[in-house]
Amino acid sequence: ILGGDAVRGKNWTDMMLRAYRQFFKTYSQIALYIRQALVDRFGEHDLLPFMSFDMEPCIIERMIDLDYEESENTYGILLELMRTGVISPAATVPFHVLLPMLESEFDQRLCVRMGFEFYWRLVREYQGFIEEVHDERAFVLPFFLPEYAYSHESVRIIVEEFLAMAERDGCELPHLVLMLDNLQA
Repeated sequence: ILGGDAVRGKNWTDMMLRAYRQFFKTYSQIALYIRQALVDRFGEHDLLPFMSFDMEPCIIERMIDLDYEESENTYGILLELMRTGVISPAATVPFHVLLPMLESEFDQRLCVRMGFEFYWRLVREYQGFIEEVHDERAFVLPFFLPEYAYSHESVRIIVEEFLAMAERDGCELPHLVLMLDNLQA
């Protein structure tokens, strides 16, 4: 039960897609409260995200398909939450692949590039909001490693690919934030 509604699906993925609808409604309500509290208590009119959010490309595609089938706008709400600074987009690799388990550097590099290519536009759009509202020029990309699986080689590849893409795109002050669990940090 989320937000007073029972969330059911045909399988785990379908149930999670339906749960995201409830999550995003809840995040929107939290953001309204936080925005008002910032104005009332601190005289601040601009919001910083209270969380980052990643979703692998396959799930986003399924979300869009389910929205179409059921005349919903879950994906549109997700984009709006990112565009308005409620949540920060985080990149990840496609297919929930564990990078250290891939056999070659080529395969790891390919997955990392695919992840960056997929999320780059979303993160740049979000960064535009941060620059406009908070005058912050640093380009920060949170990156989630599925199951927090990493190796020194996979981290090296992620950093190299991030810096190459940031240079190609002319990003000012690029910062990569690896999202790790408390034992790895």
